[in-house]
Amino acid sequence: MVSYGLADGFTPDNGTQVTVQNSPYSIGGLTEATNYSISVRKICTGSNYGAWSNIVTVNTYSNTPAPMPYTCDFENTAERYSWRLSNSTCKNRWSFGTAVDASPITGNSMYVSNDNGVSNNYDISSTSVVVATRKIASSGAGSYTLSFDTRVGGESSYDYLKIFVNNTLMNGSTTIPTFAGSSYSQDGALQFANGNYYYNNVSKPDTVIHHSIVIPSQGDATKHI
Repeated sequence: MVSYGLADGFTPDNGTQVTVQNSPYSIGGLTEATNYSISVRKICTGSNYGAWSNIVTVNTYSNTPAPMPYTCDFENTAERYSWRLSNSTCKNRWSFGTAVDASPITGNSMYVSNDNGVSNNYDISSTSVVVATRKIASSGAGSYTLSFDTRVGGESSYDYLKIFVNNTLMNGSTTIPTFAGSSYSQDGALQFANGNYYYNNVSKPDTVIHHSIVIPSQGDATKHI
């Protein structure tokens, strides 16, 4: 049995309870950019039930596109919920938190973590392709400048960052999809200043680098970055 409801004041006994026959189970009809809490318990024989599990609190993704110009430092909770994190079942996952403290990256930031955001640690023995997406509303301008700070280590042509601006939602995977290849340059892949379509900083993994990339006109349309 699954019990869920708004996180504020939630207890499993007062939540919406659903008897579930199969796993995984999808909960529909939720409000975007909202905190929900979830708990599960086993149905035994007759009217006997197991104890409720620990309560897990999650947030729902906001599907509202951001207007241009757009700025985000991940300090605003509602804005963090507007980023779609697709981590599949990867060990290394996009997370929000305060584990990175490397000026000018302070406070909340978005980073890859192998312990759900507790630290910025990374498991080098696990294949992880993870995707963070923000929907944006292009205003028809001739071009845009994307500016951001990174602290990215990596290993030669492995463990790197790629950026796309396109119409497609890309999803995380424990295998390596075509778009994740280091030389893949289609589907709106952006080119970094070094000429590559991927970025890492093997020799200086603790150094924060500022990037500015010009994005060509996207017309008057909604895009994913």
